Amino acid sequence: MKLPVWLLKRLPIVRGLVRRLEDLHRFAHDPGRFDGNLNAVLRLHDCLPLPPALLRHRVSGSVNPEEFVHVGKRCFEDVNAAVRTIGLDPSGCRQVLDFGCGCGRTIRNFHHGRTAATHIHGCDIDAEAVAWCRENLQGFAFEVIPTAPPTAYAADQFDLIYAISVFTHLPEDLQLAWLAELRRILRPGGVLLATVHAPQLATGIPGVDTEALRQHGYTYVRGYGVDGLPDYYQGAFHAPEYVQRAWSQHLPVVAVRPKAMNGHQDVVLCQKPGPT
Repeated sequence: MKLPVWLLKRLPIVRGLVRRLEDLHRFAHDPGRFDGNLNAVLRLHDCLPLPPALLRHRVSGSVNPEEFVHVGKRCFEDVNAAVRTIGLDPSGCRQVLDFGCGCGRTIRNFHHGRTAATHIHGCDIDAEAVAWCRENLQGFAFEVIPTAPPTAYAADQFDLIYAISVFTHLPEDLQLAWLAELRRILRPGGVLLATVHAPQLATGIPGVDTEALRQHGYTYVRGYGVDGLPDYYQGAFHAPEYVQRAWSQHLPVVAVRPKAMNGHQDVVLCQKPGPT
């Protein structure tokens, strides 16, 4: 016996499928504005909830949900690829920290293929973003940290710390203070991956002190703050020579890989002295 189409459409499971198809159709035509039943869209990606548009914009300057998910996956893959180049197997890390996790754009990808022995932590100064992560991204440990060190993490705790687009915004004194703190909480042999803006990215940007960048290898630019974050969170640019010279005072720099994060930011790899 065949049921009429009008009756089929009244069945709950069919109504649900129809709504999902409608959502996907609207999303395909206007992903930047779509904030309807986002779980229907995300089920095609990572099956996790999506942060509200305000938090997505604070992280990336865009509210496009597809872009948010795609860039997060790309960053996750780039972290894994970069640390493998210096001999660290990400799957062997038992304690991992996303330093500056925001609303979870990268950390959310750790739920794939994760072992029970792996503990993934995220921290940020943005209490609103951390609160959203705690409520929506289960199985991770999230903490709000102060705007300046120290954190409450134990010494020698983490095998791997990654900081994506954090040092790209910090004034020099604060970045060096955080490097000292990250050294403290890394275990001996542990690795820090941090991204920076190369000097080339400063070309044509108003307010950049090109002479300071040329001579010192670092410059900090105001006028590029982010709504909802502290006033000091502006723009910073690092030459590889500066990173080697200044960062190595806290953590030996193993490598600087141009554009190795999302094809845009340089990746700095540091390793705390001691047994691996």
